Amino acid sequence: MNIIKSTIFTCLVLLATTLLTTPAIEAKTQEYNSLLNVITVSPRGGDHTNVTDALASTHNASQANPYIILVGPGTYKVRSRMIMKPYVSMRGSGKSTTTLVAKVRGSTASLIDGARDSQVEDLSIILPRNSNFPSSTAMRASTGCTRLKNVDITVNAHASLASAIGIQLDTTDCQLEDVDLFVSHPTKQSIGIVASLASATIKNSNINANISMMTQAQDGGFDILGSTIIGPIVIDEQSIRGQVLRVESSTLLSANPIEIRSPLVDGVEAVVSRSRISHPLRTAILGLNCLYSDDGRKTTLNRNCTAAP
Repeated sequence: MNIIKSTIFTCLVLLATTLLTTPAIEAKTQEYNSLLNVITVSPRGGDHTNVTDALASTHNASQANPYIILVGPGTYKVRSRMIMKPYVSMRGSGKSTTTLVAKVRGSTASLIDGARDSQVEDLSIILPRNSNFPSSTAMRASTGCTRLKNVDITVNAHASLASAIGIQLDTTDCQLEDVDLFVSHPTKQSIGIVASLASATIKNSNINANISMMTQAQDGGFDILGSTIIGPIVIDEQSIRGQVLRVESSTLLSANPIEIRSPLVDGVEAVVSRSRISHPLRTAILGLNCLYSDDGRKTTLNRNCTAAP
């Protein structure tokens, strides 16, 4: 009888092994690797005491071998450029408890160099008004963009710098969710997001700058969902095709909320729907459609966003 039970048990084990498919094994392997590749940053007791060393310690990251950097509560001085890597994510302990402060010296284009398939979340980033910091850009994405989620970014550019920019996108698309972005310059232009041959999706965020968003080349645009935009949105391009601007369920507070500097070509449109525009447009913009929106005082705007219908 014992021999029969043993044989049955062996067969069941073999059957279970056969039924366990390769995708299931790969999924378990990926989960196991993700647990192994956890790097901690803390003033005391972590793997590293600063985020740049933590980023440098990530090796061979891939879709099947991702890394996560956990940054504990505290204020961390960032003394060299943060170069993000694909499949590496950085997570703080909350916007009010984890803060990265730029203390970079020497020439650098931005504090953060973005990368595809990477993410920064749950922390604050501050670029102080310091003449020793040679950059006025928090993040630049040229080969790939780091997704930002639940992040506060404050850029206070020094008077010696030509401008202040929160996020600069060059030929790569980006996603921002639950981001508070504040950009200021004492005498010159400040821009929240600049997109050149790129698009940005902004969701549940607040953008505050002299110019909140600007496109500067063809085939760029913004998708704004559930956000508050304090400065004007500037479209300075002749887009080849598609939708250059979509604003939905958002609030535009600028006295000049939308400025399109180059006429939109046929087949290109900008759409504002179910949004509040506190200052209706002064003149109609060809290609702009305003749907189900109001001026914040329950006065429905017409299709041009200029006045009551």
